[in-house]
Amino acid sequence: MQDYGSKPDNFDAVAIMYNDYLRDVENWDETDLPKYRSKVMDHTVGTFLRIVLGLLVSTLIFSAVVGVSSMFFSIETMGGNVYQIVAIALIHLISFIIYFRGGKKAIRRLIDSCHGEIAHNGSPFIRKIKVCLVLSLILFIGVVAYVIYNYMTGEKIEGGYIELLGAFMYTPAFILPFARFLGFIVGRRDIPICPVCGRYNTVYKQQMGEQFGQTYDGEHIEYDYQTERVGTRYTTTTYTDGSKNTTSSPIYDSVRYTEVYQDYSALVKYVYLCSECSYCELSLEEKKWKIRSNRYRG
Repeated sequence: MQDYGSKPDNFDAVAIMYNDYLRDVENWDETDLPKYRSKVMDHTVGTFLRIVLGLLVSTLIFSAVVGVSSMFFSIETMGGNVYQIVAIALIHLISFIIYFRGGKKAIRRLIDSCHGEIAHNGSPFIRKIKVCLVLSLILFIGVVAYVIYNYMTGEKIEGGYIELLGAFMYTPAFILPFARFLGFIVGRRDIPICPVCGRYNTVYKQQMGEQFGQTYDGEHIEYDYQTERVGTRYTTTTYTDGSKNTTSSPIYDSVRYTEVYQDYSALVKYVYLCSECSYCELSLEEKKWKIRSNRYRG
């Protein structure tokens, strides 16, 4: 048996080796998570089901675009066609951005709800997400190719869901899954990982003691701009009978303010801990701050 007292610096490693409880805590399998299958289904199949809602939203937005364009152009004119093409491109871009950002937020919420034990490289969940990402891209390209082919040939297929693909007004709905899956993959890259147990977003830091070694590091200048009234405009109107009337109106402009800051720094001891395992690391870091000492216009 290992003599714990002889090597106090090695205590954490020995404890992990011989303590079954700590070993089980730090070694995990994401498939053992509660409701694992339902969570995976929601973020894979559920993402594709969002196409149905996207079809409805795309139809409403495109109908509004056609209504607005018809007020200024005839639908058959070049101006009307260009307006609708630009509008469709913007709808695609806006839809992509909204669902991409939504995917980044959704994967962070999922990871936090699963104690950081999901969405790692090589794990079943992220493999399914990558497969779905490729399938969603193929689906979107296929829909766009069908619409272009249908436009060029002038043929229409009646019945079923094929007729939904008869115009570009529906294609923004099919970019939503691709944007969301891409948001999943990109979003997890910004989340820190525990160096011991490998869980996502479980490491936090706490300050130990007071700041020390405080120093004054000089000063610097920053500029702030704000809109203010800078003058008054007078307007005099002369009428045919010789009478005059003078009115005044304020003049607003952007005014620059100079702000002088004093710079300070100090050393602080921090401890980094993991909320799910035995990870512990001490760190000495420099903390900087500034205090505004003067502010004047100019």
